[in-house]
Amino acid sequence: MIKRFARIGVSMFVKQFGWELVPQRDVRKFLPEAYFTAFLQDNHITTVFDVGANRGQFRDMCRKAGFKGRIISFEPATDLFTNLKAKKEDDVLWEIHNFALGRKEGNQQFNLMEESVFNSFLEPSHSAVDDYLEKNVIKEKQEVKISTLDNFVRDSSIKIDLNKTLLKIDTQG
Repeated sequence: MIKRFARIGVSMFVKQFGWELVPQRDVRKFLPEAYFTAFLQDNHITTVFDVGANRGQFRDMCRKAGFKGRIISFEPATDLFTNLKAKKEDDVLWEIHNFALGRKEGNQQFNLMEESVFNSFLEPSHSAVDDYLEKNVIKEKQEVKISTLDNFVRDSSIKIDLNKTLLKIDTQG
C-alpha cells in the first residue's frame, strides 16, 4: 500500500516537470525502435512490402529491429535499384524489384530529383517549404514500369500470407 502511494506521489511530482514514469515492462511502447520491434512480433509479421525503397533505409530498420522474414522492396529509379542490388549482400530473404506500384499497369515518366527522396511522378511543388528548393528540382526524367500490388502478389512464386504482411509506402505521387 505504501509502495503504491509512493509511486503515485512520485509520478505526480515528476509530471510537474514534463516527465512521465513508465513501468519497465511498458518502456518498449515509448521507444520507436523498440515499438517497431514489438509491432512486428506482436502482429506475427512474416513479409514486408517496402514500396519506395530509395536507399534501403526501411529494410535496414527492419533488420536492425530483428525482423528475419521476407522483405520485398520496390524502387523504380534505376540508379537506386542498382545500389540496392549491390547492398543486398547475403540477405536471401530480401527481394528488390525495379518498378513502381500503382493503380494500373503501364509505363510513365518518372522525375529523378537532385535529392532522391523527392523522386516522383508529380512535378515538383515549391509552395510549402523553401528549405528544399534546390533539392526538389528535376535532374532527369526516366521511363519506368508500373505494376499493381494485386498483380505482383498473384504472379509471385512465393506464398504470401497477407494477414501477416506489413505494407510500407513512402512515395511522392
